[in-house]
Amino acid sequence: MSPWDTLPVGAPITVHDWAAFRELHRHDLSSLDIETLAVLYGFSSLIEYRDEECLHSIERVMDEADDPVRARYDLAWNLGEFFDDEHFYRWRVVYTPEEIARLEALHNGAYGEVPRGRPIQPDDPGYVSEIPVELHTKVVNWLKAGIERFREDEEIFQHVRTIAARALAGDTFLDDADIEQLRGASNDELTLRTDKRAQEMLGRIIKDFNEAMGRSEAGTEE
Repeated sequence: MSPWDTLPVGAPITVHDWAAFRELHRHDLSSLDIETLAVLYGFSSLIEYRDEECLHSIERVMDEADDPVRARYDLAWNLGEFFDDEHFYRWRVVYTPEEIARLEALHNGAYGEVPRGRPIQPDDPGYVSEIPVELHTKVVNWLKAGIERFREDEEIFQHVRTIAARALAGDTFLDDADIEQLRGASNDELTLRTDKRAQEMLGRIIKDFNEAMGRSEAGTEE
């Protein structure tokens, strides 16, 4: 059974959904998947919704794992990769009905520009605070501990590369100073130049594009 099955309206979306979800699961956190735990940890770190008991309970789940360093690393990269999707795009932005319809269409496979919505201002009802410095510090420290252990495992280290790439696009809550610490810890510039997987992916995209253009031009000539 998915943890979302316990909510009559499905997966939690708003901060109110997450507050209800936290109450439902605060005593069975170890049964939740790591991505859900990461969002719950980030949510419980916010000033308006801070919950020390939940934070300590999630940290205890990490500490009691077979490999606590790996568990905290996994929690950290999930926060670095995905938490901003919830914090900014769902909790700090409001959308018009037309934008909501467009987002639903994109979710169902449509193509086009993603609506950006309107950021909620500090004086507006429903404003959710910035992510506290404490969460930046914990995530970076957990990632650095993981880097020290797993730096030679490119599969595991790839998550750090992904976070650095997302930072360039403004798609993670980790900032330039955080990324600089990860560069120092990994002795890697964390750019496309050192990311072999990204280079291979880009090469495939270019190859597929060139082949598609070649077929298109051939069809035109015929």
